[in-house]
Amino acid sequence: MPRSASDDDLPVSDVVLRQQAEARERALQACLPSARMAAEVGLASLDPDQHPGGLAEWLGDPDLLTLVLAGRTGSGKTQAAYATAAEAARNGAMMRNRRGQVIRKQLLVRAWTLNGYLQALRPNGSKEPVWEIRDRAYNAELLILDDIGQAMDEEASRFFQETIHELLSYRLNQGYRTIFTTNLRSRDAYNDRGEKIQVGLATRVGHTLWSRLNERSTVLTFTGPDRRMVTELDW
Repeated sequence: MPRSASDDDLPVSDVVLRQQAEARERALQACLPSARMAAEVGLASLDPDQHPGGLAEWLGDPDLLTLVLAGRTGSGKTQAAYATAAEAARNGAMMRNRRGQVIRKQLLVRAWTLNGYLQALRPNGSKEPVWEIRDRAYNAELLILDDIGQAMDEEASRFFQETIHELLSYRLNQGYRTIFTTNLRSRDAYNDRGEKIQVGLATRVGHTLWSRLNERSTVLTFTGPDRRMVTELDW
């Protein structure tokens, strides 16, 4: 980034800190969908059903790196994920530095829908180079992958499992934070006759990735009403 005229009057360390703050803010704004701009307020934008306290606890625990937000469509998971990203970018999260010391650090955040990320990695899937997309996902200090566990054919499922396992393994080794959202239960669901009525996330992602998802992780379950359904027109 070019130095401004006012930068000449500042110590180099202050200029670097300011540029880092500007980079974090640009990354955050690039993540926030226009329909969810209220999330940029942070956890204060959430209601009790969206677990603001639980999200704050996760940001405050340097040893819980993966967070799964689970619940039915419209229950507020994605809004909560982006609000958490805004909180981490603006106010920081507890992290371990290379010496193992716990520090509060404002985080660089990135976000994709799961399918959007996978598509961008395919040939001609994005205008940006694949290496650049991978680098942003791998090295974001907080990464959101929205809507994990959608149905895929066998080839797509294998690509998904291998790609996300590699990504998450790297991120765990680096001590980075990752948020996944899903509409699925953790395990397959059956009716009273013993017939499978829903494939669970563990089955959908496969044993190897499921094991990684359970490493240094926690889950928050969203049980509130569908926020996108209008029950009665009123104006």
